Amino acid sequence: MDLDNPYSGVIAKFISRVKQKLPPVIYGDGKQTRDFVHVRDVVDFIEIALKRGENGEAYNVGTGRETSILELAEIVMDIAGINSKPVFDKPRKRDIRKSYADISKARRLGFKPKTNLRRDLEEIFESLKRYKTNFKIWKKRRE
Repeated sequence: MDLDNPYSGVIAKFISRVKQKLPPVIYGDGKQTRDFVHVRDVVDFIEIALKRGENGEAYNVGTGRETSILELAEIVMDIAGINSKPVFDKPRKRDIRKSYADISKARRLGFKPKTNLRRDLEEIFESLKRYKTNFKIWKKRRE
């Protein structure tokens, strides 16, 4: 996850902000929704589709659940210990209001998403802490 890449998704952008002790920036009212799926679930589904899927069929992979951008911001701030409100900016043009996957076809193949947004975000924060610590140790050894 490249937190500085301008094409990074909303999770990376929110984490980048809270790492700087700043609240996330939300464009619009924060009620727009997305379906946040962990890459582990995507990999699990690919394995299922390879075994049970039909050639030429299209399948949606996600959690099948909507999470508002405001809820995401609140979870990220809570994990980061930011006791603040998100910053609200003007809505982006042509932003999609609601987006979540219809995973009914994937479920019929046996797909069961395991994504737990809070737990998975906590994992990301822990990984970033370990990376930062390991990088400091490596840098010190090289000096």
